[in-house]
Amino acid sequence: MRNDAVVFVAAALAWAAFGYKLHHLRQRSTDAGGPVLRAVVSVLGLAAVLASISPNIVGSTLDPLLGVAGLTRLLANVVSMATCLAIIGWLLYLSRPEAEARARLRVHVRIFVAVLIPILILFAVDHPPSVVGMEFAGFYTYVFLLYVTYGISAQIALCWRYAMVVDAPLLRLGLRTVSASNVLGLVAAAIAFIYVLDHDLRLGLPGWANLFMPAYAVSSALFVFGLTLPAWGPRVGLEDLWWHVARRLAARRLRLLWESVTAAYPGLVLDRALLAASPHGQRLAAERMPIEIYDGWLQLRHYLTPGDIEIIDREAARTGRDDHSQIAAARLMLAIERKRHGHVPAQLTMPPVEHLGAGMSNSLIADVRFLCAVSRNLESRFVRHVLAKIPAASADLRQH
Repeated sequence: MRNDAVVFVAAALAWAAFGYKLHHLRQRSTDAGGPVLRAVVSVLGLAAVLASISPNIVGSTLDPLLGVAGLTRLLANVVSMATCLAIIGWLLYLSRPEAEARARLRVHVRIFVAVLIPILILFAVDHPPSVVGMEFAGFYTYVFLLYVTYGISAQIALCWRYAMVVDAPLLRLGLRTVSASNVLGLVAAAIAFIYVLDHDLRLGLPGWANLFMPAYAVSSALFVFGLTLPAWGPRVGLEDLWWHVARRLAARRLRLLWESVTAAYPGLVLDRALLAASPHGQRLAAERMPIEIYDGWLQLRHYLTPGDIEIIDREAARTGRDDHSQIAAARLMLAIERKRHGHVPAQLTMPPVEHLGAGMSNSLIADVRFLCAVSRNLESRFVRHVLAKIPAASADLRQH
């Protein structure tokens, strides 16, 4: 009974989220993001239905009325499979062009149908009643759990991959929360498989059946939380809080890189007293740091030669340091050392390298993350190795 209560709470959350997003869909049904929003509504509706018919008390009430033992559990399992399919569709529409997402979703639908047919056949052959402590029963359950494992694994891969490239902070956090809920869903599927196998082979494993419902309920609640977080998070101030913390952390992590660059070119630094007088001074100061770092790099890159770039790249390949932030840190520190030793910039028509490494990105957040990684690697072993390999004091740039 306690487990049923937890699942009913998850169902209430899912129905509330479904109603919220359905209202949202009615307002924005013709917008560009319509397919994604429709997929979200489908996922939440299926999740709400699933959580509503999964409790034991529902099955024990409906099965006698329907006259088929275990039919409610079969319906719940089919809805669970459909929910997995809908989540995959949502993630495909979210991360890929509409035509490509639709084509990939057709493949997943064919797999769904191919699995559903043997499940229905096996249920017709063997459908023992669902009882407390043995909700999953029958040979079809193995096929069902196999599909659920496949579906959840696909969701984890799609969620985590898209979360790594998306910039919207609450969407990224929501996707990672969905991934965490799916990991817990895999745990629930594994528990169900173990206790079905235990029942069929009479292994006598203690306690496994009691773990399924709590794992399933927590997974469902986390999933609904992560799926709806991008919608309600900004309304309660979570996004503003994220940006406040992110700016403070970025400013702290960029400090070493910024000090190294601005020590070479002090004139790049905007008057901090002027910023302090602004009501947005702290935010502006944090946002100025990447700009001043890039402005410094535009000057420092002329202290490098094509030979320097070739040596650094070759050493990175030889030592297995293929991290672009380490290569950028080595280039930057070599240029700073050249300027510190009083060298004249190389007289080249074009600098040997255009960007520090993050310039190819079209995302400010990605650029700042890259600069934080460069700052972290300024004193790395690879940078020290490069500075020893190419002594800054002995280079003669004027010959170029």
